[in-house]
Amino acid sequence: DDASGIAAAHYKCDAAPTSDGDESPGSPVLGDSINSLLGLAVPVQGTHQLFLWLGDAAGNTDFRNYQFTSQEAFKWDACPPVTSILNRDGIEGCEDWYTSAVQVTLSAEDVNPAPSVINAISGMSATFWRQDGGNWQQGAIFQVTGEGTRTFEYYSTDVAGNSETPQMSQLKIDTVPPTTNPPVYWPNPGENGWYTATVSVVLSAIDASSGTSATYYRVNGGAFQLGSEFAVAT
Repeated sequence: DDASGIAAAHYKCDAAPTSDGDESPGSPVLGDSINSLLGLAVPVQGTHQLFLWLGDAAGNTDFRNYQFTSQEAFKWDACPPVTSILNRDGIEGCEDWYTSAVQVTLSAEDVNPAPSVINAISGMSATFWRQDGGNWQQGAIFQVTGEGTRTFEYYSTDVAGNSETPQMSQLKIDTVPPTTNPPVYWPNPGENGWYTATVSVVLSAIDASSGTSATYYRVNGGAFQLGSEFAVAT
C-alpha cells in the first residue's frame, strides 16, 4: 500500500543493491498499483536470492528499503549428471575376453554448467545399472556375470530430479574351457583292436563362448605339439 500508489518494482538477483540504479536486467517493472511480479527469470543455473524495493507514483524510491528472500528461494538445475566407467576388474584373457566375472565400478558427477557460480548444481542423488535388459538396480559397483557377450546399462540422477540418458557397454566373458571331442582314428583297427598300419588321428574341439583357438597333442608323454591332425606310426 502507498498513498500515491505503487508505480514501480525494482529487483536484483544474488546481491544487495548499492543504489537505486543497481538492479537486474528487466528491472524496474512499471505499472499502476503493482501488486505482483510475473515471469521473473534467474540469470544462470544454481541457487538464487532476490532483493526487491518499490517506488510510488509520486516518485519516492529508496533502494535501502529493500526486502529479500532466502538464499535458496530460486533453485535451478537443468543438467543431468554424467556417469562414466571408472574400472573393470576381472581376469583378462585374449582378444578382449575376460575369463572370470567382471566387477564394474561407476563414477558419477553432477556437472556444473556455471563453474563460477557457487551452488550451481543440486548434487548427485543415485546411480542405477542393469544387465542384459533386466531390472534396474541401484549402485555404482556391481558384477557382470554369464557367458558370451554381456550388455550392461547405467545412468544417474541428481537431487533436482534430472535423469541421465542410460548409457550402454558390453563385456565378453568366457569362464569355461573348450571341450575336445573323442578322437577319430583311420583306418579301422584290425583283429582284437590292433592296428596294422600307420594310424591317422583327427581331433575336434568346441567352445560355446569365445570359440576354439588351438588344439595340442602329445604321444606317449612327449612334448605337446600344435595341431588337430597327426599320425601314429607302427
